[in-house]
Amino acid sequence: MVNGETVAPGATYPPDITAPTVTTVTPSGTGAAISGDIVITFDEAMDTGVAGTVQLNNSLPALTGGTWSAGNTVFTLAYSELTNSTAYTVNISGFKDAAGNAMTADNTHSFTTVPAVTGVESEASPILQVITVEEGFRITGIVTGETLSIYNVQGLLLHRSKATATEQRVPLPVRGLYIVVSGKRTVKAVY
Repeated sequence: MVNGETVAPGATYPPDITAPTVTTVTPSGTGAAISGDIVITFDEAMDTGVAGTVQLNNSLPALTGGTWSAGNTVFTLAYSELTNSTAYTVNISGFKDAAGNAMTADNTHSFTTVPAVTGVESEASPILQVITVEEGFRITGIVTGETLSIYNVQGLLLHRSKATATEQRVPLPVRGLYIVVSGKRTVKAVY
């Protein structure tokens, strides 16, 4: 069986000479976080031993690292510390499919980062502290019984709970800028 078709014993099948293409890239559009993951999906299995290049705006250094998943068709790599309210083009080149065919460079995917947060106190009562830990935040100085809420910079509520202790750990889904609210106190924090 080759490419889902039954092949008779001794029969030959034409070699794969078609270059791979990028089918989707996320993030895309507007509202992208200033730190997160770029996820590139190819239309066929890729050669994971060939290091392609992913660069934003052709002016920033190439992103490094990355992992393959979904049968070697999805490549994910992290980016961080981008500028708010800025358009970025994702330039992808140098990747090869499992048959060794090189892709044509692709710069047709773009995204724009979220605007900067304004009107939020950067420092609150010295009692409330938000400490970055490996999996998210450790928040201390919470008043028992107060509502603790965490929002992303787009205003999406990610966590809400009633405080039962003066300290709480909250896991976060991705790195970025968050707004932590406990009672009437607000802190802007980066994870």
